[in-house]
Amino acid sequence: MQHAKNDADTLIVSCALHIASQQIPVTVIADDTDVLVLLIYHFKSEMADIYMLSEITRRHSPRTAITPVSVIRAAIGEKAASQLLVAHAISECDSTSGLFGHGKANVFRSIVKFVGDEAHTDMLESISASCQEVVDAGLKLITMLYGGKEDDTLNHLRYVSYMHQLATRETQPHTEKLPPTENAAKYHILRVHLQAIQWQY
Repeated sequence: MQHAKNDADTLIVSCALHIASQQIPVTVIADDTDVLVLLIYHFKSEMADIYMLSEITRRHSPRTAITPVSVIRAAIGEKAASQLLVAHAISECDSTSGLFGHGKANVFRSIVKFVGDEAHTDMLESISASCQEVVDAGLKLITMLYGGKEDDTLNHLRYVSYMHQLATRETQPHTEKLPPTENAAKYHILRVHLQAIQWQY
């Protein structure tokens, strides 16, 4: 029996991966999305099968589901799997907040769809990247998540979005729907970077 001193999710995943690497199928019992994301990211084709057993809570009909990690990884592809940590952390996890109005599925699809975004997600996962390189890459990602282009800045996009709301709404604008300021986004990006680094090792 092992007891986690810090993050229990990483210990659970580490144990499961170790068992699977010895060609022994393993089932992980958990309801935490972080655990599933980590299993998908770290799973290798030469490992034995890893399954995740979780409870699906629905009104009057709770049931359990068994999710094969290898099937999910094969379905989303290697590129998407390699970007999964950043997509998950940037859209909210146990240690980071989310972006208002941007659900996990939407963020994941958007990041995978953007051409060249591997460079941005790679930077956010890089242990050797400078603080400024991490922030710049993260700002580009968040700007594009809010519909901006490669050469847009987040502050400019926030201004344009605010003016658009003023021009098209009769009531007060919904400021929570605006892109965050660059200063606010900076600290979110650094938290995402820290979490992605911790999840990698």
